[in-house]
Amino acid sequence: MKRNSFFTSKAFLIIFAAVMCGWGIHAGPRLGDHESINAQCARQAIEEGHWLIPRFQDQSRVRKSPLGIWLIAASSVVVDGVRGVEPVSELAARLPQALAAVLNVLVIAWMGRRMYGDRAGRLAGWMAAVSVATIYFSHSALIEMTLTLFITLSFACFWRACEEPKVSGKWLIGFYASFAMAMMAKMPLPLMIIAPPLFIYWVFLRPATMNPDETFETNAEEGATARNLNWVDQLKAIPSLLSVPGILLFLLICGAWPLYVYLNVDGVLSLWQAEYMGRFSGEMDDRAMPFWYYIPIVFGFVAPFALFLGEGTIAVFLKPYAHRKHALGFLFAWAIWGLFFLSLSSFKRPHYVASIIPPFILMMVPVVERMYFEALAYPKRIIKAFCDICVIVIIVLVFVGIANLKGKSFVSPSTLYVVVGLIAACWCGAAIAYRIDRRMASLVLLIASGPVMLAAGWGGAAHMDANDQRIEAVTTALHDLGVTSEDKVVLVDGRVDARFPFYADLRIERLFTPVEVASMRTSRSEMPVELLQAAADKMRDLITTNPRTFFIMDAQRFDYLSGDYDMPVAELARVKLTKEKKGKSCVILGSETKS
Repeated sequence: MKRNSFFTSKAFLIIFAAVMCGWGIHAGPRLGDHESINAQCARQAIEEGHWLIPRFQDQSRVRKSPLGIWLIAASSVVVDGVRGVEPVSELAARLPQALAAVLNVLVIAWMGRRMYGDRAGRLAGWMAAVSVATIYFSHSALIEMTLTLFITLSFACFWRACEEPKVSGKWLIGFYASFAMAMMAKMPLPLMIIAPPLFIYWVFLRPATMNPDETFETNAEEGATARNLNWVDQLKAIPSLLSVPGILLFLLICGAWPLYVYLNVDGVLSLWQAEYMGRFSGEMDDRAMPFWYYIPIVFGFVAPFALFLGEGTIAVFLKPYAHRKHALGFLFAWAIWGLFFLSLSSFKRPHYVASIIPPFILMMVPVVERMYFEALAYPKRIIKAFCDICVIVIIVLVFVGIANLKGKSFVSPSTLYVVVGLIAACWCGAAIAYRIDRRMASLVLLIASGPVMLAAGWGGAAHMDANDQRIEAVTTALHDLGVTSEDKVVLVDGRVDARFPFYADLRIERLFTPVEVASMRTSRSEMPVELLQAAADKMRDLITTNPRTFFIMDAQRFDYLSGDYDMPVAELARVKLTKEKKGKSCVILGSETKS
């Protein structure tokens, strides 16, 4: 009976996760700029056959590993082929991440079950399925959900391999394979997200957090127990983790592609150095973010269970969770090291923390289980006061959020009120239900807020993309100037917004390739004089060769450049990209004769 109950609950979780991760991916807002890059590269891979070295328009796309492009292309071959539509549709672009999100929920549930037991495993799955991180990244064509899946699977396989007294070679191979796939999703980030925390856990936290009665073999002493095991023993036991088949598989999966690119693309090392080292050091970023930038983002991504994040993070040090100290120590190393490393980087973006959300969710599971399924953890008067404070804070945040977003060009007032109101109703209801000792009703309301966020938020998001206006404004201006598909359109500065080719079928070239820019440029905020001079010279050569060449350039930079350099082109149109009075503009340049 228990076995049937387990499989029934698992089936419900799979169906629920599939709905949460797949609902509406065929519609909703248009793909963003970065999403459209992979989608456009996948489209060109299908149409032109550029698989090993993907291409974005006329240039190689080798700055990042290609798994995301390959997955979208494979999805399009199946999904769009069956539907008889041209590659690549929005559904095909988003489907791989939706599937990865479902699998990630199941891996989290499996880890929760292995670490804490059946009930906690089910709870972990439901918490992961309704988290903001799962909802958001499952509906995005970015590679983040696939990256998160393989990083989570890497940690899950390592934990399973080291669960028994003797390290399991089979699960170690799974660890190395998952590690390699994470690298193919977004190298070299997994190296720093996976390897250091596992070293910290193995050498320091494993002997410090294991149950004293557990017995583990080491190279130093067979049958050593946690009571006498120390970091020296663990250092000596590291060779037991070095699976030869696993390492060979790792090198085969994630080593072949960069080697092939290195042998076939000139200057790619300079590009990789600028892409990875330049971003981390801040040389390639003009938007410095504070060290604590990711902390509120983590709280947002684990919602609607964000209130349990604080206690969950320090649970490894708290007496009520001492019987789960070993698992919590493992998760603590993963989460805190990942957060610390990402915070060190000067180049910060919200989606970078996706891969460290699973350990934070898993650390919260014992706390949520204790609060909802065991005896009251705190006196009733404290619980009531805390619930009252929660309701007040939620109401205040609702008014603050509406005040800050109201009037923004990308937010519809009606959508804003509906989305915020429904979410606040669920969360306030959960707090009130817990206050009156209706704990199951409180938990149900928290879980129900996930579908509410998805239904209300995703439906309203279709009307919130202000960047579409920029694409349409530039496309319209080019059309008004008589630019056709036969004409050459060149972007002078910056990177081509991928929505131009993906949605408008407008091929815009870059004046310099990424490799050329990487060799001449030292930062994003400042362009060296040599690069500015080279830009003017190259524009002159292109316009001389083909008078029907048009250039797109940032208006402020053009005004500066035209004052110091003899520009070979004239301003044909100035396009306002935002509705604000002092918003950004671009200029369209071409031959003065417009011939």
